[in-house]
Amino acid sequence: MDESLTSALMLIGLGVTTCLASALASVLPPPTGDRHGQRARRLRVDPVSRAGGIAVGVPLLAVVVVAMASGLIAAPGAGALVTALLLAMATGWIDDLHPIGPAAKFAGQCLAAAALAVAVAEPAWVGGAESTVILVVGLALWSQNAWNFVDGSDGLMATAGIAVFTAGAGLSLAGGGDPLLVGLAAATAVALAGFLPWNLPRARLFLGDSGSLLIGAAYASCTVLGFANESWLGWAWIALAAPIHADVLVCLLRRLIRGCRWWEGHREHAYQQVVHRSGAHATAIRIGALLWCAIALPASVAAIWWGWPVAVAALALCGMATYHLGSGTAVIEVSEPSAERVIATASSEPLEQPSVPELPIPHSVGAVSRPPARLVE
Repeated sequence: MDESLTSALMLIGLGVTTCLASALASVLPPPTGDRHGQRARRLRVDPVSRAGGIAVGVPLLAVVVVAMASGLIAAPGAGALVTALLLAMATGWIDDLHPIGPAAKFAGQCLAAAALAVAVAEPAWVGGAESTVILVVGLALWSQNAWNFVDGSDGLMATAGIAVFTAGAGLSLAGGGDPLLVGLAAATAVALAGFLPWNLPRARLFLGDSGSLLIGAAYASCTVLGFANESWLGWAWIALAAPIHADVLVCLLRRLIRGCRWWEGHREHAYQQVVHRSGAHATAIRIGALLWCAIALPASVAAIWWGWPVAVAALALCGMATYHLGSGTAVIEVSEPSAERVIATASSEPLEQPSVPELPIPHSVGAVSRPPARLVE
């Protein structure tokens, strides 16, 4: 059978399998080992299954392994790359089932990043220089966490992933990318497409940490493979995810400047601010699509001729956009899984006032009794 036909049939089977697996995962009960630190960054407080990562990851990795075994994908270091994806998914799944804490979770992410570094060094794709390996590890750690932050709004991460990996697969194919790069990008996009009906318009299933860390590791792998093929292709992959990189970077810098604990859960990302102010998850998707179509996609194509300056410009433009989108700070206190209180301020400065004690308010003629305000950092 022709290789292109075989590849197409495998992708179709992957999409169908992922969709069926997502349907099954959507009826699974959400994990019970949730903690306040995790609830603090979610926009949905009603119980929603987070088993989507397994529904997406297991068929995705199975297809990649089958493609390797059948000879459709034959590249040195491919085994280590699959190991990196598996480690990322396993780390997230353990954290989904029972929160393991930031330190243990970061250790699992480091193992996945190290496996990706081995995949790079094994065939000496980029010369095997120590500095390059360090950059690969840093990119893998950054990507896992950046994509993990996006999995908090209905349909946002799935639509972003489909757009990034589909465009990346097309650019990689046009640039003569190796089968491993094109195949991994195309398979990831198809797997997310099978998952999307259960994540949009109202999510009945989330990817969870298992899926978001897996997608982040897959993105880092594709970016590294892009740089290994052509420098401009790596920068094109950077540009494709510029809105995500910019949002995470701007939010991180804001929290560091304010002295916040940057590793703790929060709802200060631009997309979270947009959802909170508009009251609709679809608004974040529309604004994200606008940024991607207006900045990220054209920049990725322009990278063919101008390389890194275009990617840096895309990051800067998206950074300015996300800065203004997140200019209002939402201060949210979640005291119970079924309720949330939101106080929105007009500036991005933290609220420094201490909590106002609840004092009785005397009644007088013509006076209106109001409940005491409570400010939450």
